[in-house]
Amino acid sequence: MTVSTDYLEATAVACPSADERGDPEELVKMSQKTVSQTTSTSTEESRHQRLHWLAERILNWSGRPVVHVRSTVFLDSSLFTLIASHSVADRGVLALPFGTDGTSPIVATDVARVIAALLQDFADRVGHVYELTGPAVLDIDRDRTITTEEVAWSGPPESRQAR
Repeated sequence: MTVSTDYLEATAVACPSADERGDPEELVKMSQKTVSQTTSTSTEESRHQRLHWLAERILNWSGRPVVHVRSTVFLDSSLFTLIASHSVADRGVLALPFGTDGTSPIVATDVARVIAALLQDFADRVGHVYELTGPAVLDIDRDRTITTEEVAWSGPPESRQAR
């Protein structure tokens, strides 16, 4: 999800608009998991993280009932499926912007299931933060293995290797 100053402004406008209209009764704010490391005085985060953090603060200050869901990168995002497959096919290199850090990618449908469950029991969840990750923190070497296997299976039939 891309966050921009327009998104931040829309978040700020949505809160008084919801008050004026009397809706929505339930808000779920999705942010990236790294927002957990952001504080009012931190300077290490990206602009993207900072805008997510500010949007969460605006929603909290609004008094609207909100639940925050912070997830890691989606495994089924174009980062893994499209960009990675092109760099592997074109250059034989897995090019991902993680450096040597680890990540724990999560499948988007799992995030959707969690949010649906939260909405079923929303009153007891208001004000809580749920951090969602994939089943394991993977380093770039492990990510390369998983992604390479996925790329091999998603390529043309002649490129698929027997397992």
